[in-house]
Parts: sequence; structure tokens; C-alpha cells
Amino acid sequence: MYKLKAKRAVVARDIGGLKELVDKHGDDWVQIGREMGTVPNIVKGVWLSHQQSAKSAGACHDGAATSPDGIEVQQQLSQGHRVDWAQVSQVVGLDVLKCLEICQVDTGKARWTYDPDTFSWEMADRMKAFLADNYPAPATPNYRTVSNYLWIDRDDCIHMSDLLKGNIAWTDEVKARLIDMRRKGMLYKDIGKQLSPNLPTPKVANVYHRLQRSVAFRELN
Repeated sequence: MYKLKAKRAVVARDIGGLKELVDKHGDDWVQIGREMGTVPNIVKGVWLSHQQSAKSAGACHDGAATSPDGIEVQQQLSQGHRVDWAQVSQVVGLDVLKCLEICQVDTGKARWTYDPDTFSWEMADRMKAFLADNYPAPATPNYRTVSNYLWIDRDDCIHMSDLLKGNIAWTDEVKARLIDMRRKGMLYKDIGKQLSPNLPTPKVANVYHRLQRSVAFRELN
């Protein structure tokens, strides 16, 4: 199950490449899946989900800046302020969480990528605390809400959340990095920190040992 989720995540992060293949092959999901190194159902599912999200985003964007919450958020941003959700709540007449859930404005949101040399737990801890307070397990987090709260790109919030859970997509690129770092004598715990802030050392070791026994290891070498 996790392998399928990981493959889906890899395809989802390469929407541009998927679009090119759809333009080229139409709905030949078998061929598209073959070229993306995965199964037809995954590429088809990601593409249909992307199309639906694009339609929803387009519909929301049309009204994002003219809805009461959108107007207030845009006004605060235009003045160079961080969004004051308590003030948005007062203007709109809804509680703060609801305002966070419905706001479709994405202007100026920051991007987040994991860099082991600059990573700080401050933002990660803010996310963890927000999720614990508003979406305690087993509730499904609303990452649009998280994105608005942190004012960070929604997809980056999802990626951050996955990394904090110790999940990582083991793409060929990541596997190649793992092999290269291990070849240079790095310890598994240090390799894990290069890939994710919260990747268990045993998981890194297990992946490496599986690679050693696989054809992929010889190909990556």
C-alpha cells in the first residue's frame, strides 16, 4: 500500500511531465504508466484528480478576491502585513478555523523544501501543534487550512507532513543518493538526516540492504 502511495506521490510531483505524456498519448494510460515507471491506474488517477483540482481552483479563484474573507485577506497582504485571522474572523463573522478552511487566496505564499543544512523545527512544530489542536487523529487534515495558517504552499505542507511522519518517496534519484552517501562511508543515521528530518535509521538501513540484493542496485551503480 505504501509503495503505491509513494509512486502516486512521485507522479503527482511531476504533473508537467504527466501533462506532456497525456498530450502525446491521450488516454493511453498503459503507455503513459510505462513511460513514468508505474501502473496505469496511478497515472490515470493522478491526472483525473489534477483536472478536478484545477477546475475547483479555477472556480474558487474567480471568487477568491471578491468574497468577504478574500477581500480582507488581500487587503492585509497589500499593506505588507501577515494575515491576522482573528481580524478576518471578525469581518466575516465566522470562527477562525472556518475562515482558514474557506479562504482560497494564495498570494505570496512561501515555498518549503527540506534542506538539512537550514532546516528548523520551528515551522514543523507549528504545523504539528496546529494539526494536533484542530485535526487530532484519526481526523483527516485539511491541508488548505494548514497552508493558510502557515502561509506556505499547500503541496509543500503535505510534503512536510509526510517527512515529519518519516515517510519518503524512494525514487531512483533518492536511492542513488543513498547509495552514493553510503559508498562515501556515511552512517545510516546521517544519511537519514540528509533525506528527511525524521527518517528512522532502521528504515534507511533496510532500504539500502534491499537495494544491495536487487537488480536496481547494479543499475544505479
